[in-house]
Amino acid sequence: MNTIRISTKLLLSSLFLVSALIFVGGYGIYTNQLTFSWLKEVNTTSTNVSSFIRDVIIPMRNVRHLSLAMVVSPTKEKQMEFNEKQMSIMLHLDNVIPNWKALLENSLQKDFSNQLFAAWENYKIVNRITADKFLKNHQTEAAIHSTDVENEKFEILSEFLGQWIANELKNSENNYLQAETNYHYSYFVYIAVVGFFTLIALLVSYMVGRNITYSLDKATQIMKTISQGDLTIQIHVKTKDEIGFLFQTMQTMVAQLFKVVRNVRETADHLSNSSQQINITSQNIAEDANAQATNVNEVGSSIQEISSSTIQNAKNARQTDRITTQTSQQIQTGGEAVADTILAMRQIASKVALIENIAYKTNILALNAAIEAARVGEQGKGFAVVALEVRKLAENSRQVAQEIGELTETSVEIAEHAGQLFQEIVPNITNTVNLVQEISNASEQQANAVHEITANMNRLDQSAQKNASSAKELANTSQEMSEHAEQLQDTMAFFKVS
Repeated sequence: MNTIRISTKLLLSSLFLVSALIFVGGYGIYTNQLTFSWLKEVNTTSTNVSSFIRDVIIPMRNVRHLSLAMVVSPTKEKQMEFNEKQMSIMLHLDNVIPNWKALLENSLQKDFSNQLFAAWENYKIVNRITADKFLKNHQTEAAIHSTDVENEKFEILSEFLGQWIANELKNSENNYLQAETNYHYSYFVYIAVVGFFTLIALLVSYMVGRNITYSLDKATQIMKTISQGDLTIQIHVKTKDEIGFLFQTMQTMVAQLFKVVRNVRETADHLSNSSQQINITSQNIAEDANAQATNVNEVGSSIQEISSSTIQNAKNARQTDRITTQTSQQIQTGGEAVADTILAMRQIASKVALIENIAYKTNILALNAAIEAARVGEQGKGFAVVALEVRKLAENSRQVAQEIGELTETSVEIAEHAGQLFQEIVPNITNTVNLVQEISNASEQQANAVHEITANMNRLDQSAQKNASSAKELANTSQEMSEHAEQLQDTMAFFKVS
């Protein structure tokens, strides 16, 4: 048994169980089919009896009943109607009876059916004689013949029919008893076979399970010893099944673990020494990185101050640029306004001269009107007064127009002088604006350069800080690695390799 694999053992057990199930199932199917055949015979017999009663016995009895009905029938027409019904039923039976004979397989049944149908033929002859007497109006003879001879023949036929039904029922009962006996016999045999194969299956399962359990317990003990760190255990392989393969694999695993633990111990020793060296080196790097970070921080502070001054100068230059640009635009606007003022004053002077001319002409007209009024005498006196007032008004208008003309000429001269001054100032202001824009651009470029320098110094400062932080982390990591190496040494000390 030790040389047979567990899978083969389980396969053989499964095959045995399957064979047992097939045998039990086959035997059960055979007995069920046998029982079914007997029950089918019972069903067939009962069906045949029912069909025989429906197709043969009932029509034969109907023929007899119609014959009796002819005896008591009061009219010729009714007797003829009953006779036609008898003839129809007899024709039906002549078609049915051969079919029934063809279904019979047993010789006894065939002989008995011949006697039965012979009795039916005899009854038919007697029945026809009775019907002929009725049709020939021999009522008394027909009635006597029906109650005596025909009744005797029908009783013989009824005995054959009853015996036929009794035989069929007896055959059905025998078939049922046979099926019941076969069922009980099959039931007890089935229980015995199932119990036998169940006992054998339990015995085989116990033997296979005991073998597997023993091997697994031994493997568990070996794994427990290994879990306690003892790698010096010796594993002996005695079987060639899966358990033997398991022991062989465990033996290989222990040998490999032995090598791994020994190599890990040596590596842990080297790792501990290396981590100490890395710790010392990382501490030196951290000190240098801290000093570099301090220097970079001081340079960054100085550059930050320069950057603030440069940014302020750039802001002031931009503000001066905006002010000079605005002033230049305002002066240009003022020059344009002075030019517009000169043009407007010149137009006013031309209009004033026109008004003065109108006032002079109005004065002449008023003088002429006064002269004409004087000529007229008393009638033109009122008109003369009006002309005098118009003359005074024209004189006043002329004087005012002269004064406005003089003021306009003076204003034009002043405005022209102011326009010349604006024309002289605008180029100077424009040059000033250009110079201020150049100063502003230079200040912005300087501020951008200082900003880039500041950004570079910040990045340099961040790099220095990162270097210092990395150096510290490296020192901490080397310290942790040293501690882990010691823990690894302690852990490897758990395994026993010598």
